[in-house]
Amino acid sequence: MPPLGFAPVPRDTTSTSPPPARRDRRERIRQQTRADLIGAARELIAEHGVAGMRVGDITGRTDVALGSFYSHFESKNDVVEAVVATTVTSLM
Repeated sequence: MPPLGFAPVPRDTTSTSPPPARRDRRERIRQQTRADLIGAARELIAEHGVAGMRVGDITGRTDVALGSFYSHFESKNDVVEAVVATTVTSLM
C-alpha cells in the first residue's frame, strides 16, 4: 500500500518501446558512435591507406566492440564509403 498522500502512477503496459527521451539518448549515442568510427577510419586511411586499414584498428581506436562496428557498417568498404561521403559533404 502506498504511503498516505501518494497514489500509484498508472503505467502503460501495452507499449514495449522505451520512452521518447530514452530513444533520443540512444539515437544520439548511436550517431556519435558512427561518427567516431568514421573519424577513426579517416585517420587510419591517412596513416596507412585503405589497404593498410583494418576493422580491428578502427574499433580499437574508438574503444568500440567489433559487433558494434558491424551494426553500423556491413564491411570495411562501407566505412570507407562513409568516410568519402562525409569528406565530400564537408567540402561543399
